[in-house]
Amino acid sequence: MPKKPTYAELEQKIKHLETKMRDHEDAELALQQSRAQLRLLSDQTLLSIVIIQDGKIVYANNAYAEMSQYPLSEIMTWRIEDTLKLVHPDFRQFVLEQAQKKMKAEKKGVIINYQYKGVKKSGEEGWVDQFSESIIYNGKPADMISMIEITDRKKAVKALKDSEERFRRIFEKLTDVYFETTLDGTIKDASPSAEKI
Repeated sequence: MPKKPTYAELEQKIKHLETKMRDHEDAELALQQSRAQLRLLSDQTLLSIVIIQDGKIVYANNAYAEMSQYPLSEIMTWRIEDTLKLVHPDFRQFVLEQAQKKMKAEKKGVIINYQYKGVKKSGEEGWVDQFSESIIYNGKPADMISMIEITDRKKAVKALKDSEERFRRIFEKLTDVYFETTLDGTIKDASPSAEKI
C-alpha cells in the first residue's frame, strides 16, 4: 500500500500548484495585453491587414474593411473563396494559389510580394500591392497579408510615361536646334535637327 503524504508534503505541493497557477495567470494576462497592443497597432495603420487560416479569415483590420468597402463584421465570416470577389477575375487563380501555399507553409513557388487588380464592393476596380507570408497563428500555419491600394500611383506612373513619350515625339520632330548641357558644358541631349548643323 502506498505511503500517505505528510501534511508538510501536501502543503509543499499546494504551494507549488499555486505558484504554477499564478505563473499561468501572469502569462495569460501578458498574452491578452500583447493581443490588445497588436489590435491597436494594426487598427492605427494605413495598411490593410488580414490573416487567413484553415481556409477562413481569422483576423482583419479596419483598413481592410475600408479598402474593400465591406463591413468588418461580414468580413470576419468569410472563407477564402469569399475573398476572391475582391480580386479581378484575371488574377483570381494566381492569388488563390498563393494563399493556399502560404496557409500550408509551403516554400516552393511562393511569391511574397505581388501586385494585382482588385474589385471593391461598389464594383470599382483598382490596383493592390500585396505582401504575404506564412506565419504561425494560434499554433497553426496561416497566411498573413498586408496590402495597400496603389491605383493612384499606377495612374501617376502611366501619366508620366505618356508625358515623356509625348515630349520625346515632339523633341524628335523639332526643326529648331535644341540641346541640353551639364554645368561644365557637356552636351547631354540634342534634337535630331542638331545633326544638320
